[in-house]
Amino acid sequence: MIPVKILDEIAPLELVVLGTAKHFGGVPNIEDTHDPKSREHIIDGTYPVESDLIKETDQFKNILEKYGVTVLRPQIINNLNQIFSRDIGIAIDDSFIVPKVTYNRRKEVEGIRTIIDQIDPIKVLEPHVDIRMEGGDIMPCDGKIFVGYSKKADWDEYIVSRTNEAGVEYLKVNFSDWEIVPFELRKSDDNARENALHLDCCFQPLGKGKAIVHKNGLK
Repeated sequence: MIPVKILDEIAPLELVVLGTAKHFGGVPNIEDTHDPKSREHIIDGTYPVESDLIKETDQFKNILEKYGVTVLRPQIINNLNQIFSRDIGIAIDDSFIVPKVTYNRRKEVEGIRTIIDQIDPIKVLEPHVDIRMEGGDIMPCDGKIFVGYSKKADWDEYIVSRTNEAGVEYLKVNFSDWEIVPFELRKSDDNARENALHLDCCFQPLGKGKAIVHKNGLK
């Protein structure tokens, strides 16, 4: 069994799921993109190529293993971007949430299903389809869970809204010993500089009471 115990984002890593770039599908068509930054890179001709991404992720794996971290990788699904594994699984305390991510990304979960199956099933939570969240929006930190989310007006308007108010309430109910601290994120489907796709794009706890904050990403 794989043990889960995540109390914050700054403790030394022991085991991590690292995304893979193999067979990630290449440069998508603009109409198939789901965020303005990807669209911007396609237009500018700067969208990453698979060979570079494989090299970078493999180098990252080597560094993690150098420091004694056990690295797990998703099972490869052809023509599917599986780089951002943080979003498709959320570890809080001794529980692992399999979130209902945006519809276009749900195949990614199948790539880590063999990993999920190695976690105590009592500790695996699978919210209802209407309860939406992605891992990049969820940050446990010293007794608090920081959550980036969108209120209903933005949720209904923007495809880049990934965690809704129901997701915030779900965390309050299931992690009642934690203080839930929600941040409403700024969203735009068209302007990458006016969009915070996830909380981790604009807020990073560093420990010792410090954090990096991009204020314009927060409403």
